[in-house]
Amino acid sequence: MRRAGGRTGRWRRAATRATAPLALLALLGAATPAGAGRISLETRAECVAVPAVARCSVEIENRGDEAARELAVTLETPGFESSRRALEELRPGALWRGGFELDPSAVPAGRTAVVVLASYQDEGGYPLSAVAHAYLEKAAPARPAWRASLASVSVRDREVETVLRVEGAGAVSASPSARLVLPRELEAAGPRTVALRPGAGGRLEARFAVANGSAFAGSTYRIYAVLEREHAGVRESLFVPATVTVLGAPPPTAIFRLPLLAASGLLAALLVSGVTRSLRRDAAVDGARVLHEQAGWLLDFGVLAAIFAYLLGYLRPELLLAPTTTTGGDTASHFLTARYLVENLLPEGRVLGWMPGNLAGYPVFQLYFPLPFLLIAGISYGAGLQVAFKLVTVLGTFLTPIAAYAAFRCLGLRRPAPALAAVFTVPFLMIESNSVWGGNLPSTLSGEFAYSLALALTLLFVGTSYRGLAEGRFLIANAVLLALVALTHAYALLLAGCLSAAHLLWLPRRRRNLGYLARLYALAFSLIGFWIVPLLAYSGYTSPYRDVWRIHSWREVLPPILWPLALAVLAGLSFVGVRAARRGPGHPFRIDPRLAALGGGLWVGLVLYRLAPWLGVVDIRFLPIVQLTIALAAAPAVAALARRLRPAAAGVALVVLATFAWADRQVTYIPSWIEWNYSGFERRPLWSAFSAVNRHLAGGIEEPRVVFEHSPAHNAAGSIRAFESLPLFSGRSTLEGLYVQSSLNSPPIFYLQSELSEVASCPFPDFHCSRPDLSRAAEHLRRYNAGQVVARSSSLKAALRASGDFSLESEIPPYEVHRVRGNAGRYVIPLEHEPVRVASEDWKRDFYRWFKRPDADGVVLVASSRSEARDRARFRLAFETLPARVPRIGLPASEVEVEEEIDEHRIVIRTSRPGHPLLVRVSYHPRWRSTGGERIHLASPGFMLLFPETREVTLEFGDPPLVRFGHLLTALGCAIVATAALRGVRRRPRRSAAMPDPAPAPASGWRACGGPAVAFALTLATWAATGAGEGSY
Repeated sequence: MRRAGGRTGRWRRAATRATAPLALLALLGAATPAGAGRISLETRAECVAVPAVARCSVEIENRGDEAARELAVTLETPGFESSRRALEELRPGALWRGGFELDPSAVPAGRTAVVVLASYQDEGGYPLSAVAHAYLEKAAPARPAWRASLASVSVRDREVETVLRVEGAGAVSASPSARLVLPRELEAAGPRTVALRPGAGGRLEARFAVANGSAFAGSTYRIYAVLEREHAGVRESLFVPATVTVLGAPPPTAIFRLPLLAASGLLAALLVSGVTRSLRRDAAVDGARVLHEQAGWLLDFGVLAAIFAYLLGYLRPELLLAPTTTTGGDTASHFLTARYLVENLLPEGRVLGWMPGNLAGYPVFQLYFPLPFLLIAGISYGAGLQVAFKLVTVLGTFLTPIAAYAAFRCLGLRRPAPALAAVFTVPFLMIESNSVWGGNLPSTLSGEFAYSLALALTLLFVGTSYRGLAEGRFLIANAVLLALVALTHAYALLLAGCLSAAHLLWLPRRRRNLGYLARLYALAFSLIGFWIVPLLAYSGYTSPYRDVWRIHSWREVLPPILWPLALAVLAGLSFVGVRAARRGPGHPFRIDPRLAALGGGLWVGLVLYRLAPWLGVVDIRFLPIVQLTIALAAAPAVAALARRLRPAAAGVALVVLATFAWADRQVTYIPSWIEWNYSGFERRPLWSAFSAVNRHLAGGIEEPRVVFEHSPAHNAAGSIRAFESLPLFSGRSTLEGLYVQSSLNSPPIFYLQSELSEVASCPFPDFHCSRPDLSRAAEHLRRYNAGQVVARSSSLKAALRASGDFSLESEIPPYEVHRVRGNAGRYVIPLEHEPVRVASEDWKRDFYRWFKRPDADGVVLVASSRSEARDRARFRLAFETLPARVPRIGLPASEVEVEEEIDEHRIVIRTSRPGHPLLVRVSYHPRWRSTGGERIHLASPGFMLLFPETREVTLEFGDPPLVRFGHLLTALGCAIVATAALRGVRRRPRRSAAMPDPAPAPASGWRACGGPAVAFALTLATWAATGAGEGSY
């Protein structure tokens, strides 16, 4: 009787232990996708033409659940185009109304086709568009008796053909022409306007080739063919609609799924084995002893291998290992920085240097972070720069699961919590509701790969710093790790510093731990002295960027992909609370300091998010740690459930497979974005035209700068920032650039962009922009020594052709290159008027206001709040504040001959008249020094001014005492680390009272990180060995 009852009891207990993981699997598998937000713009247009007026009214309504940002509307008719910036933000359910006035005398009788193009950006800044149509009817025309149809098509990565068929168009000689109307994300691979030709069945036909320029997979676009003709003085028009569906990248071949299948098979085998063993094991066996040490490492290895295989199913090696130039979002501009480091800075023994190619010159890596680029440089010597860049951009994505696992091991949390923590980073990485916050895969693809790597290192630091404080060990290792975090991203440094300081709240021996942290921070500061000392010393010579992100719903911070994990956290907290309440007042509630350290990311992130506007930093950079903390906090709760199934490997297997299935169901656009970025510039629809423009412009940094029209249409060349890479592809310098805070000239440069472009980016909230104004733009272009303009839109092309300030130089459809007339073509010019000294503390705003004023041409302001006596004597005009009117005192500039030699870090100037002020049209920075001792003044809008004392002056971007002090600090820190390593300083482990029993001692050294690292290396080697493509890119 007892044996029968025992058997029945074992069956019941096995079923009970399997219930929770199976329920989780069923929940995640049956859930419906709830991915990123959706923008759905409905555009309506109505046009009227009477003898006195011709007007088109446009309404745009957002019927989606995500705001459309930077909405711009363009109205086109034959011979007329007008654009306007409509709204900064069109919220869900909101409606925009606007009107366009046309010249009624220019509207012909009949029926004129009107195309309305709505351009906007999503929450991540990705450019999107939609087309609509209307008719402008004059003199009550009859509808054309044409019957036409346009074939709807699907497009992937190659062009497809759509056929227009027309009946009832009359004789061929009088047949209408046909033109194709597309949104900006789609490209015509051939002519957009064609003549109709005879087809089958007596019909007329036209064929158009359509290609995907920058559209996401799964998108559907409305397109039109427009039939038009002039007949008996009357215009006839007809819109023929169709749709284009954008397909995703084809699924990887079976061989690329082998590691995932192998890992899933291993987990399935463990599941079957676990259920069988749980049924046969005696009920008295304690589940905590089922996983002995050897089996635990095997399970951890299998879980991490499965994670890497899952990620490599998206980040396909045939793309990562192809020698193509990465594009997409900001990522395209980062590649230029990597090449400049490898080819220019490192050969000169520099890491921080001067980059002349963008933003009128800026100190590269002063405000950005060198470690990821140093990794790229190191790998490039073996794999090539293009492949090295790709590998480092995804390094943070692959390190995040490893860091989560190692952090949980350092915290001493029981298995399988570390493995599940690694698994739960997958939903975080696959968040699609934002693409610029940082940490998740879309943010990495948009260019935030440094933040992704830094967040992984920060997560690891949370675990190692807790372990170090609890045991009084690992001071040197933790200081080195914190220094690596700092050199990877400054926002992560703030998080790491706050999270490690928060450990003081939960651990005993606060005085000892406070001393530990003080020494840790001091050593880390010393190690990064070469970078942080110049950053702090010269922070006043940067452009402020304070952006407050608008969050409209809590779903943005807690997207649906994290909901199951958030529910698991709430369930775990509820269980702990109920259990504590049942224990009664005689058993005080204790907070496990390890879980408190883990949860610190939640409140630290939220606090920093709220403080960000006062700190002058971007607030949303602190929300990813909140999302990641929620994901990781589910691991201990789910691990407790998994341990109920013997062996726990069975529960872990269910959770891993369920998590992968759930994440897969939420993913929509990530695969197509990966394909877009890593297939490279060379695979983009406009690569041929883009490369032809660069070949036409080819030159060196000594030649005048090239300016380009800002346009979302550039995305078809690879990125909306494609032409920021002119220094990479043509060797020429341009004005716009990625690291906008690094240069004093950034605000006026983007003001100039708004004068030239119909759709301006205007990235600085503190500095307002202009509307298109070509005459003012021409003067500002000459001021910046810009000799050529690349135009993309038809409106700018027409304006440039009509302007006397420009001359057409080359047509490379869809681009035109125009030369700026009257540009001196030199970077160093003698002043024509006396410079004006303004002793204002707010000189940045004064310079910007002066740049915008029409009366500022030819007059230079000089910021000088504390001038020496000899400097005061040089300036005949001086004011305490910017005056309303500045007197002009002429100087004999025509009598001065100036020659220049421009190099990356050196400018040699020869002048025929020493003492005459010279304006060096390169961004000012205090590290620019004259070898002859002349003082370099800060001049508007952000240039250098000097009074040469000899006929030849050399300016060098050097290392003043402050910079050398930073180098000395780094050398001192390295010496301390090296000494500690050589001596093998290692304190005996002292178990902290804060490490509760019966938790096992946390793994140390290679056991915490070595196993996952080996798993990652082996998995990556397997993927590389199974095929890296045929080099078809």
